[in-house]
Amino acid sequence: MSGRMRSRRRPSADELRLLGVHLAVDARNRCRRSAWDVLTARGLDAAVRAQCLEWHDAQPRPAVPWLGDDGLESDLDRAVRRGQPTYLCRYSGECLLEPRYGFVVDRRLGLIDRSMPYTEWSRDAHVRDLIGFPSVSSILAARLGRARTIHEDRVLSLRFHWETNYFHFLNDLLPRLRLAEAHGIEKDVPVVVAERLARQPFFRSSFPDGYIAGRRVIVQERDTFLSCEEVTFANAGTASSANAAFVAELLEAPDPPSGTRRLFLDRAPSRGRFLSNRDALLPILERHQLEIIDSDTLTVPEQVTLFSSAELIVGIHGAGLANMIFRSGARCSVVEIFPPSESPGWFYHLSRALGFDYAPVRGHGDGPAYDRRLPFSVAPAALEAPLERATRLGADCAPV
Repeated sequence: MSGRMRSRRRPSADELRLLGVHLAVDARNRCRRSAWDVLTARGLDAAVRAQCLEWHDAQPRPAVPWLGDDGLESDLDRAVRRGQPTYLCRYSGECLLEPRYGFVVDRRLGLIDRSMPYTEWSRDAHVRDLIGFPSVSSILAARLGRARTIHEDRVLSLRFHWETNYFHFLNDLLPRLRLAEAHGIEKDVPVVVAERLARQPFFRSSFPDGYIAGRRVIVQERDTFLSCEEVTFANAGTASSANAAFVAELLEAPDPPSGTRRLFLDRAPSRGRFLSNRDALLPILERHQLEIIDSDTLTVPEQVTLFSSAELIVGIHGAGLANMIFRSGARCSVVEIFPPSESPGWFYHLSRALGFDYAPVRGHGDGPAYDRRLPFSVAPAALEAPLERATRLGADCAPV
């Protein structure tokens, strides 16, 4: 028997459980995708696009420059090149907004993919497990009056696949309001958000009075369908300076931002994806005068104030890095620490859009990387290098 064969180990119980869940979700999503493909009229997507008030095809992104790690550069390059179209559609016709995911379904049982951006990922074997679909039976039950349903004449949907994630709240949901305002969607058209989003502390601290940008908020409960005669839905596209500026103004960020604080975004072990060798990094953080914070413990107004004053933001890949938008219009350096199992390009692209200096750092697993929530470590020297660079840039830009 070869040495390679002898070195193989049996998967642990946790690994097998996670693999089983992944396969089950993937199978369910593929079956439901197939069912809706059969039911949905072929011309529906074209009909929906014809009612769009704005449409821009996804634009190819420039190649990622060399960032000191060939593998990381390649991963980021692939991630940012998978662009998104920008559109706003005012769809007229009797339809249902289903509660589980937020899809719009027309009266002929046609699923409108465009009502939920990123749904095309359901046809990509690498990410299709992330895109769920309602069961056909649940829609039929609502049509037959066997499910709780409320009616609104017109609504603006803010539903999204990952709507409880703070990054997507800032990057994908709120920028739709910019498109709605640009195209004159009347202020008396209410916005629809999911109950699970409305319960999030960051949502409650952002809009405590029940209105968003002057629009009434309808909270769609998890068991309640919404019937309407007209629904507006949108995709604000990938991160852009225009979207960032709109959200920063909506959430009352200082204009212009100012300050020279240096922040290190920590993550509590209970949330997963944390640094197992954090103590070994403390001397480096102290040497570069980084404040250790956990943005998850702060209200949105507190995060707005804090990050608008930050000239350096260092953090583990996670939603807290989205707060860089509150620094829009001022100089900033961003250092993103990736776990070993993934390197999505969300914050690379956002940094570029805002004109910030950006550097990635790849972490190392403490064991098999079978789950993105597992702790990992970072070599101190790997973190020191981009911090030295940020310090030099800050010195070069400091007023004389």
